[in-house]
Amino acid sequence: MALSILKISKKGYNKFVDDQIRNSLIDDFGKKHGMDHYKTYTFKEKKVLLGAKSGGKIIGALSLTINRGSARIGSFAVSKKMRGKGIGVALLGEARKMARMNGCEKLWLWTLPNMPAYKFYKKQGFIEEARLKRQWGGKDLCVMSRFI
Repeated sequence: MALSILKISKKGYNKFVDDQIRNSLIDDFGKKHGMDHYKTYTFKEKKVLLGAKSGGKIIGALSLTINRGSARIGSFAVSKKMRGKGIGVALLGEARKMARMNGCEKLWLWTLPNMPAYKFYKKQGFIEEARLKRQWGGKDLCVMSRFI
């Protein structure tokens, strides 16, 4: 068999993976329960971009990716001079609300343990689930999560 590795379209990728997951769920849980799981956790990824504005200007932003009952916080920033005023807490609260509305039970992210964000997430109820040694620019990377 000749094998070739090449770039494929997002549509082709999603269709292939979706079919494989559906078939795997049917194999593992039977047709009825497998299809119930499949319908609950479809492959369609949803990206939500949240922003905090004051005086018509963006002062904070957060990206949230929802996929198969999981919600991941991506980029999350608050203007340096606006930190400590509850903006990050408000953005995170809205992200939790959006995740819950989309059937998620858990919110997760990654950060560096020596950054102020790590302490912020701990205060917001996130726990460190894993630490990947020298993962990002030679620094440790933490995977953190919290139930919503």
